[in-house]
Amino acid sequence: MYRSGWSYKAPHRERILQITMLREGLLALLREASPASGPDVANTKDALVRYQWDPERNVRSEQLPYRSLQLGISGSMASKWIDEWIVGIEDITEDVRRWKGCIDKEGKNGVRKVKREIERTWNEAVFEVGEELEVRLGMRESDEGGPGVDVATG
Repeated sequence: MYRSGWSYKAPHRERILQITMLREGLLALLREASPASGPDVANTKDALVRYQWDPERNVRSEQLPYRSLQLGISGSMASKWIDEWIVGIEDITEDVRRWKGCIDKEGKNGVRKVKREIERTWNEAVFEVGEELEVRLGMRESDEGGPGVDVATG
């Protein structure tokens, strides 16, 4: 919601969609993913799936101590994602705009109301991907060392 400005940021970001997909599809995308930036980007310019870690925000737009994985999907992987792995799409734009209005109008009380509603609607849970993917995506350090990334645990 933060990245889209609660659906008000730009004309091409005016709808907020809740996409439900198959677990096996997400794992396939993650296995195919290449970094969107960094020293190896030149070697992955033709990647069908790119990833980057973005700072996560709470409903007040304050940065949280973990990051969220953002995926860019193109070519044949986009077709597979759309045709085979997506099992539901719901437009939640009106809810998001209502939440933003509540926060803006009611301040801290609005934040509490919105958080309660979001928590009733969605339950975050740890999505296990296995050690190999965790290391490759920068979610944890490898045995050889290297940067790790804090991730949300739900």
